[in-house]
Parts: sequence; structure tokens; C-alpha cells
Amino acid sequence: MNGDLLWHNTLWFGAKEDARRRGRGGYDFAPLLAGMKRVVTSADLAICHEEVPLAPPGGPYRNYPIFAAPPQVVKAISATGYDVCTTASTRASPAYGAPSMILIGPRSLMPGPHEPRPSPNGQRSSQPGKVSRSGSSRRRSV
Repeated sequence: MNGDLLWHNTLWFGAKEDARRRGRGGYDFAPLLAGMKRVVTSADLAICHEEVPLAPPGGPYRNYPIFAAPPQVVKAISATGYDVCTTASTRASPAYGAPSMILIGPRSLMPGPHEPRPSPNGQRSSQPGKVSRSGSSRRRSV
């Protein structure tokens, strides 16, 4: 688990410029997080804290004091290797309808509390599992 991902407008400006340099429109937040990728992907379970609510696609995006970050941050968070992000924070207002946690990685790797977890032999188990990484692939053991 790392500290807050707090998306101020200066970071959006940089992400917009990174996208432009690559010949794309919109925002590219991946270069901003690239320096953390090796550390994040080495974790058994990588958890971020998405401090601010996400705006709908196309905005409006807002900065301090009432944040609404571009939703393109999710693609960059996922590309960095995070599995899940918490979102319950002082900046997450009920007006946004922000959930307390969002899944970032493939859903099959993060079963919900009522979904059986796959065991190493492919059988379904209701026992809690441990997510671990082996190289670039992930496996669940119980």
C-alpha cells in the first residue's frame, strides 16, 4: 500500500503533454507513474489509494478544493501494476457516489467476498486465498 494518488491540475497538464508527444489526444498518465512500476509489480498485492473522485469521461475535471480527476488515470494505475485502489478519503464526497474500493486488475484475480476462490488444482474453494506473483504472472494459493 502506498500513499495518496492526488491528481492536481498540474499533473493533468503533464499527462496531456505526454499524450501529445506520443501523437495521441487526451491524457497519458503512465509516464508519470513509470518510475514506481518495478516496486509496485514486485508486491504480492499492490494497493493504491485513489484520493480523489474520478470525473466522467470528458469532464468536467476539477482541481482543489473539489477534485474530479480525468478517468484516464485508471489505465495508468493498472499499467503500473496495482491490483486494487481504496477510494474512501476526505476528498471523496457522497455527492460523487464514489465507492470505497475499486478493482484495477483483472476481475478474475480479485474475487469478491461471495465468489469462491480458485485453488491451485482448479477446484473452487470457499477458503480465503493469498495472491502472489511469480514473474509477470499471478497465481492464487489457499
